[in-house]
Amino acid sequence: MDTPAFSVITVAEKVGPIHTLGGMSVNAQRMIAEVPSAELLLIPGGQGTRKEMHNQVVIECIAAGIDMSLYIVGKILGEEIAQKTADYMEYPAPWPTTHE
Repeated sequence: MDTPAFSVITVAEKVGPIHTLGGMSVNAQRMIAEVPSAELLLIPGGQGTRKEMHNQVVIECIAAGIDMSLYIVGKILGEEIAQKTADYMEYPAPWPTTHE
């Protein structure tokens, strides 16, 4: 059997079901702390997620995803483009901003 090209893991602060306002249930397979990095970070939205704006664990996870994205942009397209992207988002750059 071929090895899958990728794996999808649902994470949350704790393992178990997450119930949406619309009645859907999504089951978190792992805790955020158990997954040190991700190649793709998909974050749901909607009215039920408003309380997460004050959740430090979730905010740190999102910031780590943004840092990794900017790092990849910097490596592929150049640090200047990554810096301009960070500036546009009004996001502090996660790397030294001095250019040689």
